[in-house]
Amino acid sequence: MEGGEIKVHDGPYADTREQFGGYYIIEAPDMDAALKWAARCPAAQWGPIEVRPYMDGY
Repeated sequence: MEGGEIKVHDGPYADTREQFGGYYIIEAPDMDAALKWAARCPAAQWGPIEVRPYMDGY
């Protein structure tokens, strides 16, 4: 209760809209090159960028 008002949250995690803003799939020779590309992404100005390897066929 905050200021006499009950606040309800939907779990210990943030809403999906706060966690996932979109994605890009790029082809890079290795993870170091992919990280350099991620640093150039305009969204990197506002928050973190997560880089994951992509395995074709899954």
